[in-house]
Amino acid sequence: MVFSLVTPSDNLLQPQAFLKQFEFANDYERQYGRQISKQALAKKNRIYMLGDELKTSFGFVALSVGSIHNIPPCIIIDYLFTSLPYRNTVFTELNGCKISQSLIGSAMKIAREVNKHVPIHYLALQPAHEKLERYYTDLGFTHLHHREWMFLKI
Repeated sequence: MVFSLVTPSDNLLQPQAFLKQFEFANDYERQYGRQISKQALAKKNRIYMLGDELKTSFGFVALSVGSIHNIPPCIIIDYLFTSLPYRNTVFTELNGCKISQSLIGSAMKIAREVNKHVPIHYLALQPAHEKLERYYTDLGFTHLHHREWMFLKI
């Protein structure tokens, strides 16, 4: 299996087509995915999908640029999503990483590339729930001044 990160076309970002690419655990995830795809169509974020040569979509990360409160400019992870069948699966083809870890690594690479042209100081995200805080902490994210946001220095 060969993984690749792709930016979906506008046709694939149409909510109905986009949602068909993934398996969601519940309606909340599905509706948030719909909202994120609409934002990408409106150029408010950019979605990067992780797939393979068979056109299987394993997950995606939606990124935008902004400032959070008084924190300098950040690449913001608007949504980090792994399709239900692949959650908690470690892939040898991804250097022993899970889909979510690979997507965060890709977000870091993108942030470093953007930082060459525009000063970006952090990769930022809001954990969907408290259980994920430990996971993100293990990846190097920390809380700065705002409890709801976590940051990773670029």
